[in-house]
Amino acid sequence: MGIREMQAKIRALKADIEEAEAAEDLWPCPPNEKRIAYFRELLEYYEMDLEALREARKRRAKA
Repeated sequence: MGIREMQAKIRALKADIEEAEAAEDLWPCPPNEKRIAYFRELLEYYEMDLEALREARKRRAKA
């Protein structure tokens, strides 16, 4: 997976988080809270993967 694809996944996940948070405002429930927590954790992993891809690109550019 490339950097652009990862950026697209991050944007989509952020939109999902916003949607889940909006639903939580209308109807708070534990499953939705778990969903939001899961999305946020997944977002952290995606952002770390994106950073690793960028670092790898920099190393390849130097070589």
